[in-house]
Order: sequence, then C-alpha cells, then structure tokens
Amino acid sequence: MSNLALWLASRHHGLNTYRGFQQQIKQQASVDTQHRALYQLLYAMADNYIEMFDEAPLPADKAEIAFSKFLSLVRAAEASITQTPQDQLNVLNEIAAVELT
Repeated sequence: MSNLALWLASRHHGLNTYRGFQQQIKQQASVDTQHRALYQLLYAMADNYIEMFDEAPLPADKAEIAFSKFLSLVRAAEASITQTPQDQLNVLNEIAAVELT
C-alpha cells in the first residue's frame, strides 16, 4: 500500500487527483484483499470530496488543507497495516468519521 501515499504526494490537490486515487484504490484492493475495508473507506472518503466539490470548487487554500488531511490519513492507513488490530480499527474509525473540509 505504500505506493498510494507516494503517488498521492506527487499530485496536485484537484478533483482529478481524487478520481485517479480511486482508480489506484480499486487496483490495490484487487491485489490486497486482506484490507478491502480500508480501501473501501479510502475510496468513499475520496468520493465524498468529489461529490461535494464537483459543481462548486473549493477555494485553493481550503483545497490544499483538505488535501493535506487526506494525504495524512492515507499515510496513517498505510502505517496501520502493520500495526495491531486495535490500531488498525482506530485508523478505520478515523477515516470513516473524517470531514475533509
């Protein structure tokens, strides 16, 4: 999963990045089936952002803050894969509850 954060960190914070991230997630979920719930939550987080700001773009400064939060959660998700089940659950809950803006 470490490729997801690296891929994301090299992108701009626009909607196309979130759409591309969803494609990356689909590919990763098909290979790493043990963590499908995590991938689904990451996919949904990106989807919520896309739906919210597809018609009415977010100001650039707020979009950058949201992207930073998104990237931070992706990094936490990557790190959680090697952590205890409780730590993994904590990250899943954090992702499920996040509001990027």
